Amino acid sequence: MFRYNVMAYSSLAWLLVFVAQADEETKALKAQTYSGVCPAAFYTLPIIPEARFCQQFLGAGSSSLSYHSSYKPADAKAFYLTQLGKAQSQKQHQGRSILEYQQGQHIVVVSKDGEGSQVDILLQSSLR
Repeated sequence: MFRYNVMAYSSLAWLLVFVAQADEETKALKAQTYSGVCPAAFYTLPIIPEARFCQQFLGAGSSSLSYHSSYKPADAKAFYLTQLGKAQSQKQHQGRSILEYQQGQHIVVVSKDGEGSQVDILLQSSLR
C-alpha cells in the first residue's frame, strides 16, 4: 500500500508542476486588440489594407494575428499569393484555405466570415 501512495503523490506532484508551468506560459502570452485601424504588417507578413477587428497574440513559441476583411475568401487568398508568392503548400480544410510558407513556419488561414473573410496569420518564433 505504501508503494501506491508514493506513486499517487509523485503523480500529483508532477501534475502540480505541469499546471504551474502552463499558468506561467499563459501569463507570458500577450494579447492585443486593435479597436481602430489594424497594423499594415504582422512582423514581415502584410495585412489586407482595410483589415479590422485585429487581435494579436504574442507568445514565446509562436505568435498569431486574426482579423476580419470585407474581401471575399478567394480575394483574400489571392492577396496573399500576390504579396508572398506561391505558397510551399496550399490546402483546403473544412472550407478554409491554408497557405504555408517557410517550411510551415508562416501559415495564413483564410475562411469565410459573414460577407467577407477571417484571416489568421500564425508564425513560429524562429522566423518572426
